[in-house]
Amino acid sequence: MEPKGRPIPLEREGPAGMVDWGSIRAVLFDVDGTLYDAARLKRIMMGRILLHLAGRPRDYPIVRMIKSFRAVREELAGGRFEDLEGEQYRLCAARTGAAPEQVRAVIEEWMHRRPLPFLRACRFPFVRRFWDGLDRSGVRIGVVSDYPAVEKLERLELEARVVVCATDPDVGALKPDPRGFLNAAERMGLDPSDILVIGDRMDRDGEAASRAGMSCLIKTKRPKDRGHGFVSYGALLNSLG
Repeated sequence: MEPKGRPIPLEREGPAGMVDWGSIRAVLFDVDGTLYDAARLKRIMMGRILLHLAGRPRDYPIVRMIKSFRAVREELAGGRFEDLEGEQYRLCAARTGAAPEQVRAVIEEWMHRRPLPFLRACRFPFVRRFWDGLDRSGVRIGVVSDYPAVEKLERLELEARVVVCATDPDVGALKPDPRGFLNAAERMGLDPSDILVIGDRMDRDGEAASRAGMSCLIKTKRPKDRGHGFVSYGALLNSLG
């Protein structure tokens, strides 16, 4: 039986000071929706896709591929695979009638490459200062994402000691499976109980952290998640002292 984590009770921004930073040796961040406004980026990319389709209407199948790919990823959540990266494209291809290589090309272009120039503008306020504060406090920083994160971190102007992706060969599992978090803990040489996870989904990041035996905070505006969450990085920055 996997150990349970210890959620930190934060009912609103004010109690962010309840975080016992003295007991935390590392923070593992999710990326999408946690470090930047994913909803804003999605709106930007939808505009770019519509603009592209206005000149090339025959490319409309890319919309169906992207929608199908996102649905497949949700369905694969929590499972473990020998080749997660290949499996996601094979399933999406089977549903859309496209070849796996075609699906891969569309996803890499429209979900991984084209959004990169807009990431910095979508970064949440105070994220950079919060990361600097963690570094000054001697708290190590890592990233565990369900999507490739190295280029995203570069565009967000953020650096992490450890970057783990769900599709890494030694992971092969999407959250809420805890394998990515446990992989990061092992690479950092830390016990899971010394690590705080910061994500944006209780059902993914929160559950995975709990299964890994780590604490968790959720970046959220949803009232149902406020018991373990925070609204802005400014509150967390103040709590570092």
